[in-house]
Amino acid sequence: MIGQELEQGQGQGQGDLDSLLARVARLEREIERLNAEIRVYQQVLAASDDAVVVSDPELITTCWSPGAERLLGWSAREMTGRRAWDVLETEVVGDELRDVLTKLQEQGEYRGHALQTRKDGSRVRVEARIVSVHDGARATGFVSTYRRAPEPERMSAEHHRLVLESISDLVFSFDSEWRFTSVNEAFERSVQMSRHQLLGKRFQDAFPGVEETGFFSTYQRVMESHEPATYVDEYSFADGRVGAYQVRVAPIPDGLLITAVDITHHKQAEARLGWMAKVFLEATDPIIIGDAAGIVTEINEEALRIYGWSREDIVGRSVKLLVPDERHAQADELLARCTAGEQVRNEESARMTRSGEVIPVLLTLSALTDESGQVLGVVSLAKDITEQKRVEDSLRRARARLEQANAELETFAYSVSHDLRTPLRSMGGFSRVLLEKYSDRLDGKGRHYLERIRAGSQNMGQLIDGMLVLSRVSRAKMRHADVDLAEIARGLVATLKEGAPQRQVELVAPASIPVRGDRALLRALMQNLLGNAWKFTAREPVARIEVGTTEDGEHFIRDNGVGFDAKYADKLFGAFQRLHASNEFDGLGIGLATVLRIVRRHGGRVRAEGEPGRGATFYFTLE
Repeated sequence: MIGQELEQGQGQGQGDLDSLLARVARLEREIERLNAEIRVYQQVLAASDDAVVVSDPELITTCWSPGAERLLGWSAREMTGRRAWDVLETEVVGDELRDVLTKLQEQGEYRGHALQTRKDGSRVRVEARIVSVHDGARATGFVSTYRRAPEPERMSAEHHRLVLESISDLVFSFDSEWRFTSVNEAFERSVQMSRHQLLGKRFQDAFPGVEETGFFSTYQRVMESHEPATYVDEYSFADGRVGAYQVRVAPIPDGLLITAVDITHHKQAEARLGWMAKVFLEATDPIIIGDAAGIVTEINEEALRIYGWSREDIVGRSVKLLVPDERHAQADELLARCTAGEQVRNEESARMTRSGEVIPVLLTLSALTDESGQVLGVVSLAKDITEQKRVEDSLRRARARLEQANAELETFAYSVSHDLRTPLRSMGGFSRVLLEKYSDRLDGKGRHYLERIRAGSQNMGQLIDGMLVLSRVSRAKMRHADVDLAEIARGLVATLKEGAPQRQVELVAPASIPVRGDRALLRALMQNLLGNAWKFTAREPVARIEVGTTEDGEHFIRDNGVGFDAKYADKLFGAFQRLHASNEFDGLGIGLATVLRIVRRHGGRVRAEGEPGRGATFYFTLE
């Protein structure tokens, strides 16, 4: 059926078939240019017997396809850069060269026959189609397609059928009654209907409602005027796909021939390129694009603003123009790493402005590659870290001041402790002498006062020791390691039981509570919490101490001791704060203050829950 239609329409239909093949080649080249701007030659050109020649506005050849070499005998090397029209001694049948150029200027396209001279001197008659390529209103060149003009009686229907079925674009035709006369396999796949369902069926019946569409109006106009039309439109298919197509509607004897070239990827590529260009131009960090040798090919506005150069000054020159001399070796090394396939991220470096100011930056480099992986260039993003460096310097100075203050504090603490201990020792010593040698001369009240003086001096000594403990905990150097809290708990409770074998104490703990932190500090933390639990369960006939971890990841130590009033929970972790009288439970009130400092040094938090007479639970986390 396809062959019959094409044989009937060999005049204008043959030209439209040529138009289809040329348009496929041209569109595929454009898609490739948008994607990577490097793959100009399409695979279809290598396999096609058609001669495809691309030339600039002066008709100088820039592309010479393998088909052109086979048809005309000249190689691409011989023809590139030469005026093909003159080399081939082209003689247009029925027209002059100036007529061809006039039609190209007015209509953008020329069709006709020509005689051309092959390299061996023989003349060949070809069907010629020349299309003018425009960038806006400016012509940028021409695409010419030549095919050996066949004898009409030698063109087989089978040949045309194979050509139609081999291409991926949609091809279909109607007669004057809108009945399908031919469809190719690509059209069948797109509409999910077989040619047996379509051939002989009216377009409007196969696709109800189609007559209400804009493209059907175009079909009608071409059917009535016999003037071809080209347009771009989007189509929705039964499987949910939406595709963009460039459609050409051409009149043929007793009907229409429609070819639809899928340009969905072309449109998507354009959209991606537009989005990428917007991101590139509007980025708030300087971005530079260079080739594999480090020559700047593009630079965004932010880079121009910060570095103080104009685009004309920097494009085409080495990126080292923006790099301080002492960083040139690093620039070469980073470029080599990137072009070798390594992703370069957050490398500290520097950029230099036109005025000579050096800006510290973090560099991220990414290679631009084609589909085969060949490196085409490098994108460099430089993040200004001047403020970060300023903050780092401030922190460094603050850290140094803090270390100095801590050292002075430690010296002061030891000095104070030494200075305080001297009078305390005197008080304790002389009060002891008084009790030993002169107790018979003192009444009961006097001896009581001396005992209180001795107890006060001893308590003051313990407070000094407590202050030193807190000071050491806050300043001790951290050495992180894997620590098992359950193992520590079992060891500490065993030691406590040795000191009070008469007590009945049950320890409940899992086999292991693995954490990471400073072993010495975490042992001190557990010693204080377990010591509290041991102390405040002393009145229980059977004490119970539980160590574990909640589902939320909080570690805890729970006891069934005297507990505490929850309204005083905020005072528990203050230094020298006590909720119980010293005659009830001994202690200085620094144990939980020590716990708080240890937990904070591990980046965690601590809290307590309790109720008088019902025990207490201390929860803590470690970073």
